[in-house]
Amino acid sequence: MSLPFIGQPSLIDRMRIADASGPRQRKLGPTCTTDSPAVAVCVAVCSVTSPYFCHSHSRPRSSALSPSFIRTLALVHPHSRPRSSALSPSFIRTLALVHPHSAFSCWKQIEELPLATMDQVEELEQKLRASEQRAREFEQHIDKERQRADKERQRADEEHQRVDKERQRADKERQRADEEQSKNRPTCLDEYLEACHKLVFAKFTVQPNKSLTTMGKTTKPDGKMHPVLITPWSDFVAEEKAVLGKLFLTYSQKHVFESHSFLHGLGQRLARRKIGNEKALELFQHIAVEDPVNLIIDELSTDADVLEEFNIGSGIFFENHASVLSEWAEEVVDRQARRQKALQGTASPSPNRSNTLRPDQICAYQDGDSQRRAMAYLIEYKAPHKIPLAYIRSGLKGDLNVSIDAVNSPTCPAHKKVVIAALSQTFHYMIEGGLVYSFMTTGEAIVFLKIDWANPGILYYHIAEPAFESARAHPSHLRFYTAVTQVLSLTLMAFGPPGGSHRTQQSQDKRLAAKEVLPKWKVTLEDMLRSIPETPPRDMPESPEWMPSSVDRSPDYQTPLRRNRKSKKRPRAESKSPDRRPPPRDRRSPSRSGDESSPTAPLGARRHRGPAHPSLGDGGGGGGGGGSGSGNTRRGRNSDGRRQFCTHSCLSGMVQGGPLDPHCPNVALHQTAGHGRHPINYATWLRLMHEQLGRTLDDGISPTGKEGARAAMFQVTLLQHGYTVVGKGTVSAFVEDLEHEAAVYQQLAPLQGADVPVHLGAVDLKTVSRTYYYDHGVRITYIMFLSWGGHTLSRRGIDLAEKQELLALVGRIHDLGVLHRDVRRENLLQDPHTGRFMAIDFERAVIHRPERRSRRTTNSVYASQPCSAASHPLAAADRESVQLMLNGHLVK
Repeated sequence: MSLPFIGQPSLIDRMRIADASGPRQRKLGPTCTTDSPAVAVCVAVCSVTSPYFCHSHSRPRSSALSPSFIRTLALVHPHSRPRSSALSPSFIRTLALVHPHSAFSCWKQIEELPLATMDQVEELEQKLRASEQRAREFEQHIDKERQRADKERQRADEEHQRVDKERQRADKERQRADEEQSKNRPTCLDEYLEACHKLVFAKFTVQPNKSLTTMGKTTKPDGKMHPVLITPWSDFVAEEKAVLGKLFLTYSQKHVFESHSFLHGLGQRLARRKIGNEKALELFQHIAVEDPVNLIIDELSTDADVLEEFNIGSGIFFENHASVLSEWAEEVVDRQARRQKALQGTASPSPNRSNTLRPDQICAYQDGDSQRRAMAYLIEYKAPHKIPLAYIRSGLKGDLNVSIDAVNSPTCPAHKKVVIAALSQTFHYMIEGGLVYSFMTTGEAIVFLKIDWANPGILYYHIAEPAFESARAHPSHLRFYTAVTQVLSLTLMAFGPPGGSHRTQQSQDKRLAAKEVLPKWKVTLEDMLRSIPETPPRDMPESPEWMPSSVDRSPDYQTPLRRNRKSKKRPRAESKSPDRRPPPRDRRSPSRSGDESSPTAPLGARRHRGPAHPSLGDGGGGGGGGGSGSGNTRRGRNSDGRRQFCTHSCLSGMVQGGPLDPHCPNVALHQTAGHGRHPINYATWLRLMHEQLGRTLDDGISPTGKEGARAAMFQVTLLQHGYTVVGKGTVSAFVEDLEHEAAVYQQLAPLQGADVPVHLGAVDLKTVSRTYYYDHGVRITYIMFLSWGGHTLSRRGIDLAEKQELLALVGRIHDLGVLHRDVRRENLLQDPHTGRFMAIDFERAVIHRPERRSRRTTNSVYASQPCSAASHPLAAADRESVQLMLNGHLVK
């Protein structure tokens, strides 16, 4: 705002209109001069206060005062408002102070004003100073307000920034908490498959230092079977897609699998181990592949929707421990070494238990509550430095004629020979086990194998490289290329659809027929391995022609569709042991043969089902839980379709030439003549059984799933007349134990059928050129026949009368000169038909009559002269065993 006297005449200039040379104190009127106080005050007030009180928009354009100007002035200075049309002196003075231009037009009136007094001047000066002070204070107030507003704005900006930072911090904290929660919460199937690959399997590292690698155990596969032709498994990918598509369309994504956090820790531990031998590879495969597959199958076995598509049953378990009856079990090897030493009559070196060919891992399954188990497939581990990935890629191309390309070809590259030999070793195990599927793995590659038993000489193969394929897969399809997913798909293939026999192991007769026609391998695998040069041959460059072609393993759907209905959860069977599905980190595997002593037991649980030494009579493989008249007794079968065992009275009558037992569940099959007597005598029964086992080891014989320290239990039926008994089969190393037990039963002949089972002789399968392949390395060659004794004593309470009866039973055995030496709950049975107690398993028993002891088995049952052993020191041990066994289970 400009001052009023700038650019235009001021009030003083207009008052001084006299000539310039006039007297300096010219009178302006009768009472006023230019130098009078009134004029000075007017000048001062106009020059100072006009900027604050000027209303230019109300300024009159002429010398006359306009009404609007007067109204404006009245509004600004109500005290100066004129009370009449005449202008009062105070009004004129105010006008001079406020609007000098209008005051000049009132000149004549001003001239008539009286001279201002000093008090008025001082008053005006005070007012002027007060006005200036108020102006300064106002300016200071405005500055302070501006500064306060700036500070407030700055504070608001800082607060906004603080809120933004706090929001960002909260978002990061929330994101971190979500990530932490996501890491620690259980995963769904899709997440689990990918996490197992990224966090665990991806830690696979081959030992680069050759000095830290080992070649492993030496085996002697001379005479082992090998395929005639090895050819690509052309429809493997299609079968895999179909299986995975069915699985992902059926199984709902429930968060029940191990968390990312757990798998991350697992992978960190595995990352410290370099794979330099087969034991290290075995440990890695247990943790990274087999345990996850085991966990997934266990979960699938509880899903009713999945069970409608796959014949999973009670799930699977991986095991690498040797059966106590296997040819590489410690006691079996020692027994055979002693026998060989006795035959040669000279000292022989201690047995080398590692010098035995055997599979590295077995995947077995079990149906429902049954203790019967069967193999689904087996696994062979080959260290990656022994069979590098380049050897597999170059050695397995197209069809391979084993005899031409490996056995009889001096020009065949060594790397191709070793791959063929490794697959042939697995093929041998598959034939003996009657398996359709298996695989060999080096960690870098998995070679899936299949045998078409319509032509068992052909071995089909498919190569999968999980790490290579997963690195090139689309992120949304990664889970279909992982090692866990591919082994899972093979497992589901081995199961097959529900209600089918697709997964059933091939029959004993088929295995025998294949073994008779398949060619035999004559060169050891280790000899071939030693012939391989340390560096790969020059004809195997890392060029595109040696790289595997891309494989599309994703199922034929774009998004995992889920069924709308709620997934039905099938409860687990109550009869399963509490450790049916232990956490993987708590599982332990016994030591296995391999490159070196077993490292720390892996996480992979090799689950054991049932007691370590199940008894002969626990369940009896379907003997019935009730007497005659229970179940389908007319046809002699249980509700599960298996035939019931004959009664003791029935079998005793057949041995002794007595009448038929009308309470026997199979009496209708025995009574062919219609005169109430047995159709055959004991000698004929044994001859017919001998002939039947020579014809077939499938019809009329089935394992019960129970296995003891010396034998495995079977249910054996003479098909011609329906006699059904217990078969106690053993391997060559323990035949003498069963022959000794037969001698004990002969000693206890008066008690047979009452206190001990009826003994029915035995058949040596070697005499009919047969072997029953019970399990890997378990070749049953001798079967002893007994009547079914009943069920083992449960953990129910036993009253005093029953305790006395058990003690009396042991006493009657002692009275006939036999010391049991293995009295325990598993060897004491109760017959459900009669309620009587029976004792079994006399392999360790002692006959207290050394001069009459004989190990030669006879086919007749006779009663020897009793020679009481009640006073023998071992008799007291038997009675004490009964007392200890019943402690805690006695009902008073």
